[in-house]
Amino acid sequence: MIELLLGYCLGEVFVLGKENEVPWKMRSDKEQFVSDYGERLKKKPDFILAEYKGLTAAEMSQLRKKVKEVGFSLKVVKNTLMKIIMGTLTFEAIKEYFKGPTAIIYGGTELNVGAKILAKFSKENEKLQIKAGMLSGSMITAAQVKELATLPSREVLLGKMCGVLNGPITGLAMGLNGIIRSLAIALDAVVKKKEK
Repeated sequence: MIELLLGYCLGEVFVLGKENEVPWKMRSDKEQFVSDYGERLKKKPDFILAEYKGLTAAEMSQLRKKVKEVGFSLKVVKNTLMKIIMGTLTFEAIKEYFKGPTAIIYGGTELNVGAKILAKFSKENEKLQIKAGMLSGSMITAAQVKELATLPSREVLLGKMCGVLNGPITGLAMGLNGIIRSLAIALDAVVKKKEK
């Protein structure tokens, strides 16, 4: 879990990320961040953006914990750096959502699971606002993220699809079995009639 700390260095406030990370103000670290997150999002371009303005540290910790439990990560991001990343990945449409305090939720296997956590948390705490997201490289609006949250998991959808596909096959098998059974009964009746 990434914990943010406010630190003071020569009278300037800077944000520290993971332990032993150097302050943001150093250019090489910014370039490294853009490179690392650019690669992560290029491999799996599925994420959700949320505004967390007004959330307390305890509420953010609670949200991080819930997100982490389902295999996702939550990172508070620097908007200018994320705009650079979105530009390099040609995700131009979503750049406008990097305004104000922005958190990105990414990782995990199914984005709808992360969307469910955010939707539930935002209902409980109206300070968290879902902004937008990316699903397989296509931008989705906040309303679409909330719709995504209502979908069942991939396993449930696959199970339903298998049931739908299995129904006609089962019906065909039973129908063919009935025909074979009828044929067997008719042949048995013919054999018994000839024996008499």
